[in-house]
Amino acid sequence: WRITDGKIYVGIEANAGGWVGLGISETGGMKGADIMYYEAGSNLLVDSFAEANAKPLVDVCQDWVLGSASKEGGKIILEVSRALDTGDDQDWKIVNDAETALGHAIIAAWGDTPSMMYHGESKAKKRLFLFQDHPFDGLAALQTNPAIKTTELVHHAFDVPAGPSFYGYWCVNLKGAMGVSPDDDTARHVVGYEAILDPQSGHHVHHFRVFAYEGEYAPTRPRPAHALALSLLLLVGAAVFLRYFLTLPNSRLPSPLLGSAPPLL
Repeated sequence: WRITDGKIYVGIEANAGGWVGLGISETGGMKGADIMYYEAGSNLLVDSFAEANAKPLVDVCQDWVLGSASKEGGKIILEVSRALDTGDDQDWKIVNDAETALGHAIIAAWGDTPSMMYHGESKAKKRLFLFQDHPFDGLAALQTNPAIKTTELVHHAFDVPAGPSFYGYWCVNLKGAMGVSPDDDTARHVVGYEAILDPQSGHHVHHFRVFAYEGEYAPTRPRPAHALALSLLLLVGAAVFLRYFLTLPNSRLPSPLLGSAPPLL
């Protein structure tokens, strides 16, 4: 791909005989994605959006432009282009990701049927930085900022019952973890965190969620606030380590990486 004069130009080569689709997603899933797909048999390029994990709906405004297309040796090859900001509320705006930590979540699918339909395992997803060659290291920026303080939360032992999977909940009072008096009402913000898994058991961790809450914790509690819970899906047994980066409200963050956040303490 290349970006110039407010447009993105994309070249695609897919091992498919029927169709190929490419989309911009919020988190790497299909629901809510902005999707372009091309059907080789009809030479049709379609600008669409997905409301569910199903065939996307056709946009009212068709903003993708087909530059060239061919079908050679069982492959579809095409070049397409689009404005970075189409002004269409059915399109995702392609923003400059040169100083962000996440880039753009790109999804793709392909198939041999004449028209687009369920792709099965013929799919892919990847986060790409469209405006830069090297991802911005947001944690390194936090680590070198003297206004940022850190605290470490370590779970030394966690026994997981035998079975294919298990959700464990670990609750931590951040004031206690930071050595802050319960009467200290100074607002502090969590502006970043990193997880370091035990190399001996980290491969057993599938995913985890971190969220704040207020009062006595219950897994079904809908709105968390002032303390912190860590929810883990553990496949066998593992230890997890979290390092939190905290700043006082008037401190300046090193980049637009994290934006603003409500106080957690």
